[in-house]
Amino acid sequence: MLVISNGNFKSGSTWVTAVIKVAVPHKEIPEQYAHPKHRQRLALGKIAPFLREVDIQRDNYVSKTHIFDRSTIRQIVEAPGVRVVNVERDLRDALVSHYHHLLRIGKGISDFGLYYRLIGRYKAIQILRYRAAWEKWGHGHLLVTYEDMIADPHRESAKIAAYLGVDLSRDRLDHIVEATKIESLRKRSKEIGLSEEASFFRRGAVGDHREYLSDAQHQELRSFERGQIPVWHRMIYAALFEVRVGLKRWLQGVSKHLYLFLDRHV
Repeated sequence: MLVISNGNFKSGSTWVTAVIKVAVPHKEIPEQYAHPKHRQRLALGKIAPFLREVDIQRDNYVSKTHIFDRSTIRQIVEAPGVRVVNVERDLRDALVSHYHHLLRIGKGISDFGLYYRLIGRYKAIQILRYRAAWEKWGHGHLLVTYEDMIADPHRESAKIAAYLGVDLSRDRLDHIVEATKIESLRKRSKEIGLSEEASFFRRGAVGDHREYLSDAQHQELRSFERGQIPVWHRMIYAALFEVRVGLKRWLQGVSKHLYLFLDRHV
């Protein structure tokens, strides 16, 4: 079985990946199919050959991804032996998490208002496009939310395990929840098989956005959610995200060194 932990951006996909990796005995992704930076993940351009050449009926594999192009969605949800767990989060809280993520990796803007004007509103468009792509597909995956994971990690972890065909005792479920708490992940993420460092894990509270977003920003995001996105914002989004992400995805399969250079500097 190939399990794809496919989260919307900054929505808890690393947490869900940790739950899956603790719950499901699995092998590491073979090097020839691995992401050039995150060895524990499938490179998006290598999914098709991986599914052709690796026996996922015999062995289990787990990969975190952020897939939302429809051709790849079709490819994974229709493939025998593939299970997809999607995680979603409140758009506004996801933006706050993205703001802190950029600060952590040295690509951020300390003033949140400036971050929102230059980057955040376009990240919001990407998050909404991800959501729309999966809503239109509508089947072939399990959807969980960050908010439900926070409210009842035992229930949501059990739901994920059941979807994957894993029977859990109460003790095993308790172990999974304990092993994937943020304190545990900061100390033992590599033992679980995650690529993220301890500093990656930020305790994002539900409703964080109330401390950051202005009334005008809330209003703009509500209009975006209704599909009212001005043409100039769509054009800037395409330049900032679609062109850049498309180039990085292409480079994953062409040149590891060029990909890593672009990832560091763009």
